[in-house]
Amino acid sequence: ALMAAAGVELAYFPLRRPELLGLQGVGGTSAVLLSCGLLGCAVLLLLRPRRAPACGVAAIVLGLVSCPMANLGGFLVGMVLAVLGLSLIH
Repeated sequence: ALMAAAGVELAYFPLRRPELLGLQGVGGTSAVLLSCGLLGCAVLLLLRPRRAPACGVAAIVLGLVSCPMANLGGFLVGMVLAVLGLSLIH
């Protein structure tokens, strides 16, 4: 649940005004892509719990990459939620 919350939080600010997504540049686009990856990992963890280690590693990498790529990881809240939620998985 924390990982899904991190994905939603990362995508909230860039998608709040989607008509300006092109003007936001790399930060907005990468925030949306990273949040899609985190939400995909959250769904995969719910549907296939045996894949938790591999998906957890991928989601930790996505959460940590969000800090330099996506507006400081969603103002650090998204990054902290992702890392905290994934540390509970392992």
